[in-house]
This record gives sequence, structure tokens and C-alpha cells, in this order.
Amino acid sequence: MTATSAQTAGVKKGPAQYRAVDARTNGTLVEDSGPDARLVDESVARAVVRLSGPDEYVEFHLVAPADALTLRFSLPDAPTGGGRTERLLLHIDGEESHRLTLSSRHSWYYGAYPFTNDPAAGRAHHLYDDVHVLLGRTCPPGTRVTLRPAAEAEAEVPVTVDIACFEETGGPASPPRGALSVLDFGADPTGSVDSTSAVRAAVEAATGTERAVWLPRGVYTVTDHIVLDRVTIRGAGPWYTELRGAGVGLYGHPAPRPSTGVHVSGLAIFGDVTERDDSAQHNGIGGALGGGSTIEDVWIAHTKCGMWLDGPFEDLIIRNVRIMNTTADGINLHRGVSEVAITGCHIRNTGDDAIALWSDGLATHHNTVHANTVVLPMLANHIAVYGGHDNRITGNLLADSVAEGGGIHIANRYGAVPVAGTTLVEGNSLIRTGSYHPQYRAGVGALWLLADDAPMTGDVTVRGNILTNSAYAAVQLSGDRIDGVAVDGMTIEGAGTCAVQLEVTGSARFTNVTAVGLGVTGLHRAAPGFDLLRGAGNEGWDEELPELPPDGALYASVTRLDFGAVTPLTASAPQRLELHNPGPRQLLVQQVELTGDFTAAPPTPPTPATIAPGATAVLSLGFTPSRTGRCTGVLTVHSNAPRSPLHVDLTGVGFDPAGDRALGRGVKASTAMGGFPPESTVDGTERTWWQSDGMGFPQWLQVDLGEPVPLARIVLRTPRSWDERTETLAVHTGLAETDLAPATPAIPCRFAPERRNTVVLPLTRTARFVRLQVTDNTAWAGAALSAFEVYAADSG
Repeated sequence: MTATSAQTAGVKKGPAQYRAVDARTNGTLVEDSGPDARLVDESVARAVVRLSGPDEYVEFHLVAPADALTLRFSLPDAPTGGGRTERLLLHIDGEESHRLTLSSRHSWYYGAYPFTNDPAAGRAHHLYDDVHVLLGRTCPPGTRVTLRPAAEAEAEVPVTVDIACFEETGGPASPPRGALSVLDFGADPTGSVDSTSAVRAAVEAATGTERAVWLPRGVYTVTDHIVLDRVTIRGAGPWYTELRGAGVGLYGHPAPRPSTGVHVSGLAIFGDVTERDDSAQHNGIGGALGGGSTIEDVWIAHTKCGMWLDGPFEDLIIRNVRIMNTTADGINLHRGVSEVAITGCHIRNTGDDAIALWSDGLATHHNTVHANTVVLPMLANHIAVYGGHDNRITGNLLADSVAEGGGIHIANRYGAVPVAGTTLVEGNSLIRTGSYHPQYRAGVGALWLLADDAPMTGDVTVRGNILTNSAYAAVQLSGDRIDGVAVDGMTIEGAGTCAVQLEVTGSARFTNVTAVGLGVTGLHRAAPGFDLLRGAGNEGWDEELPELPPDGALYASVTRLDFGAVTPLTASAPQRLELHNPGPRQLLVQQVELTGDFTAAPPTPPTPATIAPGATAVLSLGFTPSRTGRCTGVLTVHSNAPRSPLHVDLTGVGFDPAGDRALGRGVKASTAMGGFPPESTVDGTERTWWQSDGMGFPQWLQVDLGEPVPLARIVLRTPRSWDERTETLAVHTGLAETDLAPATPAIPCRFAPERRNTVVLPLTRTARFVRLQVTDNTAWAGAALSAFEVYAADSG
């Protein structure tokens, strides 16, 4: 047996999936656009059923035996956020069997990144969650399973049903011979008492021995990371053994001394994460796990990431894992991770890349991502390879992109060590992948290669893939120069725009590529300078266009409007926003909505209104902060255009001259990694941060206070959840940006958790511009700060 076949042996088949729209129902079929567009866009079935009271039902007829059900549903949020609870009655062959408790606590995120649970931020997304239940018996084929809202449910609160997944669990497993039971260490299998200490004690007792840790059937409340090393931990099966709680996670030791010989299987990890907070590492599995470790038959949900694994380390198998409903990535192999096989996993409804290989400063290499099923990442890509070398993406089934990503993304991006060696993309099936990306104001391809940070010169071999109903281009090459791409044996069955889109210089060879059902043309070459080598066997994409016609969508002149610092209860200067209709048909603007302390002139823009092809409508927007601090909102424009509604994020700061003078002011930096801009240090929240590109020192961060200010002190912070680090920096100040002088020598600044990761630097001088010059960081090869606050001498 080869190494690859050994890694991928034992891949399990997933549960049988039933669409609610194919079931017997008297509920309302939802498959159109308008106010329900997002519900449909985020559905697996691409059409859903709405149940609006106890008289409505959906009935599934089983075609295979099953003793367990996972139901994907959407329940409206509470008016002020935080979710609500309702119940569904489950009948088996006409007899009531269970009462399912549905909650929207872990769904309904709002606004732009970082997402919150505040409906006032608008732009609702991440609308679905799952509930699962053991049926109590094995139901044979032909069994009728009926679901209907309970009579006490609020009639005006509908339940939307997407899919039902039925499966046979095989029953609870038996304990391994000689295992140490967590019950003997005081763990509570009812979940009533916190079992963190008991599980940790059992793990410590088994570490380095041949005895496994056994978690019998039950629910165990765990509220912290359990660190594993040279130990086996097994449960009775993910349907039978649950680790559940806020902060729950199984972790390896941090690199460069990773845990080894760790084996985790047969359990579920269910967290309680309800918003996107990248400063907190509430992941299901984390740390560094190498040296022949295995993670198998594990179910992870409601954590930030399913698995965030920090290298360098090597030799890990992740197999038959299901990850659902996370706020960020499903699995991320971050920084120098190698010889890892991710196989047979089922990943759905992640808040970011479902599987990412990120060579952040160190190459992630020689990894295999094989035979996984990935559906509906709410943001970004199904599988992303950010730099690194000799990684293999093979035999995966990927379906339904939502926003800002493709099915498979190979990129020099986010400060990654550039792609090198041979990256193999083979035998994958991509269905309805590719999506609109507001940063680029365009759609991105199902297979998307991007040379962002650096030219892409490594070999990318693409063989035997099938791309079906791609939203935009089937294959897209964009960014800086790309060379070394070889595509062979690709089948393209439907694409919104074209088979191949070239927005880059370089070269590639395409052989045996056949295409049918193209929306516009075969090839879109946006600029000269790309050498497209056509081998034998190409068919159906000969036509070439230098430009793509307008897609009929409504565009805003900006995707984000920043009003800067404004004194509370004072109106800002108006800002102009243009709504442009590029054609080809007249558009009807049906409604314009604003949230937060933002206004439009006239106060209620006249709707409905029409915008002719090629014409532009103008809105005048204002900001009157009701309080001090950072304020956010969203402009939502409903129209009959594709991709409606259109969103524009709005932000501003209620400025207090007696408080932080840097809040909301103009800031810039020497470099910034994608997703971690310098503006994050002056946005009034510690949940976001600036991070330089990780390519070494010196790095700098500079704020413009807008006017000369007699300074008293600077306050710097890193996120409170971060470990201790020391960043060495000097402060430079000046009245003009071109005339900055040293205000302090280089100072080692220790950010320690016991000091709330805060450093205060006294500073006595008058300046408009304040610059931090960072020359070292004990935790990383770059600078990182979450807050850069500046206080005046009269601020107290």
C-alpha cells in the first residue's frame, strides 16, 4: 500500500441527505429572490420549505435504515439579537417520538467583519444551524418521519427547513481494554457539573502510558483547553459522547515543541461561540499535533474554527471528521505544517475557508486534502492553498460558494511563502462554486489562481477535474505574473461568464479541456501579455472577448464609507455616494434602508426610483453620532438587479477630545497582511488588529491626529487572549509627516496577560503625527497591535 492510500484508507460514507422541497409538505416553498434571497443562497438544497404553524408539516420517507437525524434549519433571530428558541414535534409513522429544541443562538451574524450579533448592524448572514437527535430505534426503509411546529410555538415565527440527514450510527462503542475512565476521576456524564478538571486529570494519568482515556456515553461540560501529548482519548462515538461548553477544546502543545502520538476519536466537541472574534482561540482542536497523531470520527460545531493547527510540525492524519457551523475556518494548517492528510471529512457552513493551507512565514508543504465533502462556506473558499509547496488537492466534492471565494483557490496571498514545487489539483468535482468579491467588484472563478503578494512561479498541475455551473468563470488567473500552470482533462459544464478568464501576465498550457453552457464566451483575456498554450483536445471555448458585458447588477461608488471623527450630536459634512447601473436594462430601486447614526438626504430617498442603463443616481449621506466611540451601520439598497440587495458599510467615530485622540483618525503602516489593516488599531475594539506582512523588521505604524496635540501618553494593546510577547519599538513625532523626530529610544514593551496586554508610554511633546517604529517581536516575525491610543495632556 502506498503512503497516500494508507493515509486515505477507511474513509466513511456520509449520511443520506433528503431535501425538504422533495418531501411531502403543505408548507411554503421558498425558491425565489427578494427578501428570501439570502435564505436560498445559504441553503444546501437551493430551495427550502417554510413551516408557519402547527398545521404545517414536512414528511420524509426513508430510503435507507436510520437511527439518527441531523436537521438543517433556520429560525428568525430575536429582535435585539441573541437568538430565540422554538420546538418541532417529530413523529415516526404517525406517533410522536421527540420534541426538538431549535435555537438561533449560534446563527444570524450581522455587519461587516468582525461580525456581531447586533441586528442594528444590518446585513444579516449565517442564517442556518443544525439540530441532531437519536431516534431511539433503527427505522427501516419506508418509515415516515414527520416534523411540524409545536402548538405553543409563536405563529409569526416560521421555521425554515433545508435538508434532513438520516444515518445509522452503529450504536455506542465499548471501552478499550485497560482504559482509564473519566468517571473514576469525577467527571459528570450528565453535563450538570463542570468536568474540565476531571478530564484533565484522567489525561495526565494516561500520558506516556499505553492506557487510553475513556469517555463513556454522556455529555461532559468542559470550559477550557485540554492539552494532549502522547495520549489516546476515545469516546463512545460522536453521537454518544459530547464535550460541550464555552471554551472547550482539545489542544497540542505549541510549536516548536509539538505534541506527538496523540489519538482522538469517537467524540463530539460542541462549543458556544456566537460571534466572530479572531482575538480569541475558541477552536475545537488546536495547537501543534504531529509525530504520528490521528484525529478520527470527531464532530465539531459552534467553535470559532473546527481545527486551527499552528506549526511547524509534521505527520498527522485527520480522517472522517465532520465540522459544521463555525464562525471562521473549518481546518487551517498554519505555518510550516507538513505531511498531514485530511481525508473523508464533511465540512459545512463555515464562516471562512473550509480547508486552508496557509504558509504564513514558513512553508506548509507535502500535505494531502483528499475525498472530502465541503458545502457552503459562508465566506471565502472551499479549499485554499496560500503558498507553500508540494501540496495535493485530490478527489474532493465541493459545492455552493456564497461570498468572496471560489471552490479551489491557489494563491500567493496573506504574506504566505510563495507557491513552489508542484501543487496538484486532481479529480475534484466543483458544483456551483465561485462567487462575487466586493473587494474586486467582480466575480471570482471556481478554480481561482491569484498572484497577489508575489508572482506565482511554482508548478500548478490541474488534472481530471469537473466544474459544473460555476457562478462566474470556471478557471480564473489574476493578479501579478503566473507561470507554470498546466491544465489537462477538465470538463466544464456551465459557467456564468466564460471557461477561462485571464487577468494576469505569464503563461499556462490547457489540454483536453471541454466546455458547454458558457454564459458569455470561451475565453476572456483582460490584458495582453499572457501566453496561452492550447494543446490537443480542447473543445467548446474557442471564442475570445477582451471585455465581458455588464452583468446587470447595481454598483456603488464605494463598498465602505468612513465619516471619520465627529463630535457627538454634531452632524458631519455630507458625503456623496453614487449608485451606477452599467446596463444592459433599466433598474428599479425599491427601497433604501440605513442603520446606526447615519442619514440620507433627502431623509427618506424617494423610492421606487428607476436608473437607466449607463446612468447614476446620487445619495448624500451624513453621520450624527449619538455617543462617543466607534459607530457602524449599513446602507442597504433593494432593487430588481442581480445580487440584490446592495450593501455599503458605514463607519464613523463619536470623537471625545478628552479621550483617545487617535480613535477613528487616519492611520497607515509600512506593510499590512490581508485582513489585518492598520485601521484596526484605531477602530475602538480590541477584537481586530494590525499585523505587518511577517517578512521581518523594521515595521512602522503612524496616526495623523488631525491637528497639533500636547501629548501626555500613548497606550498600546494586543488582544487580551494573546500570550505574552515583547515588541521593541521607538516613538517618533512631528508637526509634519515629513519632519518626524525620535521621541523615545527603542524600548522593549512587554505585553503580559496579567497587565491586560497593555503598555503605557509617557510622552511629553506637541505633535500631529505619531509613528511607532517596531524592530522586534518575540512572538512573530512582524509587528502586531490591536490598539494604538493617544491621549492629550489635558485628558486626565
